[in-house]
Amino acid sequence: KQSYRYGESVTVTATAYAGYNTAIITGYANLGDATYTDADTNKKNVSYTFTMPTENVSLEATAIANDVKYTVLYEGQTVDGSGYVELAKVELDAKTGDKVEVKDFKEFTGFEYTSTLDGNVHEGTVTVDAEEKGNLVLVVRYTRLSYTITYVGGDGSTGTAPTTKTVKFESQVTHASNTFKKTG
Repeated sequence: KQSYRYGESVTVTATAYAGYNTAIITGYANLGDATYTDADTNKKNVSYTFTMPTENVSLEATAIANDVKYTVLYEGQTVDGSGYVELAKVELDAKTGDKVEVKDFKEFTGFEYTSTLDGNVHEGTVTVDAEEKGNLVLVVRYTRLSYTITYVGGDGSTGTAPTTKTVKFESQVTHASNTFKKTG
């Protein structure tokens, strides 16, 4: 809050933060024409000069949130379970400052969405980096499915069936040797 005398020239300046464009000052009808002090196309720094009237003046500075991208990264467990691999990456639009959440839990062959996996980030606030690019990454992680292989000898066969195996989706499988014999 500052004081100015009647008839004095007053200059007020507003600066839009990263992720926002076009700082605007409102609240007084005779602000005059805007002057953009940084000459950038986004008009981040705006100044208004006016002559102080006989009454108090209240001003408000606002800015418009930019449209920016954020990323949803879908990851699946590695075959050995030691980490994650990218299954898909989707870039979406939002405005700086928006709270967003994953609503599209995709289906991937051989994987199952598991909400309790460490590293899941399903919601966040859209922010920007120094270059004003969106830097929010939401992560949706999936468990790699396991399958059971059971060996069955069939009618009239003799021998011992190999033990049942549990294998992960896309893992290399070495099949047990055939010890079954059928006579006749």
